[in-house]
Amino acid sequence: MLQVQASITERTPVGGCQHIQLYAPEMATRLRPGQALLVRTAPGYDPYLRRTYYPVGLSADSFVLRLLPGDDRGDAWLRVLPIGSQIDCLGPVGRSFELPSGIRRLLCLGFDDLVWSLLPLVWQATRQQIEVTLAAIASHPHTLPQPQQLPLSVEYHRFVAANRPQF
Repeated sequence: MLQVQASITERTPVGGCQHIQLYAPEMATRLRPGQALLVRTAPGYDPYLRRTYYPVGLSADSFVLRLLPGDDRGDAWLRVLPIGSQIDCLGPVGRSFELPSGIRRLLCLGFDDLVWSLLPLVWQATRQQIEVTLAAIASHPHTLPQPQQLPLSVEYHRFVAANRPQF
């Protein structure tokens, strides 16, 4: 596990949420789709525990975190940090998605904001010439990625449910 100071390089509003791009090449090269980061969400040790974030975008030298709207103190602190600020990150945490060799098609299913954490896998699979179908269910359409945020080759199905599905 690696601890780095990631620098905020870009901030993008997406619906009611915010995406922040963090520059940390040593962390970005280790992160794989499906792995999380533990992020300090205050300048000190309050709150003491770090927050878990799943990157919604990965590149060779940076990664993107999605901050949800709301009154959460940690998310609020991250939302107002200026460009260039350093954020303490620990990771990667957990096992990554493994694509078996010889796979030709991949079906990804997601619900609400959790769909976003599948995007790094979708991009990885399309780079490996795998046909991808992404099916997303949401209680509100604004929580789902827009088609232009996906590779052109992805078959994308969006479903809006008035009530949260019971599984």
